[in-house]
Amino acid sequence: IKLSLIVLYLPVGMISLCYIVYRYIKLYHVKTTKSHYIAILRRSSGFFLFTLLSIVVLQTDYMVISQRLTPADIVQYTVTMKIFGLVFFIYTAILQALWPICAELRVKQQWKKLNKMIGVNILLGSLYVVGCTIFIY
Repeated sequence: IKLSLIVLYLPVGMISLCYIVYRYIKLYHVKTTKSHYIAILRRSSGFFLFTLLSIVVLQTDYMVISQRLTPADIVQYTVTMKIFGLVFFIYTAILQALWPICAELRVKQQWKKLNKMIGVNILLGSLYVVGCTIFIY
């Protein structure tokens, strides 16, 4: 089993490692100062905090249900969450694909078109989630 895991993950790891080494070699000659790093850390700290909070929120449910539900109910909950995770993954992928279009409309200050697009996405997204819920149930 250990060898099969190595064979499975080694190509992906090597590709990632080669890309990281390439990026560092390419950026080696770029001059940076401490203020650049501070600016990057300041901008990213909000995202880091949001990530930590989302981890706490998304994992707290398992701690609570492990104290209150039977093992069969926990399995049913976990399978249902995996299925809905796929549904929300697809919806999130669609929203991420539309994000550059929304950003472009915002820069061009085409507010009516942007608001219409947001409204349509909320409506279609809600219908998609409700439809998937009915289909799964």
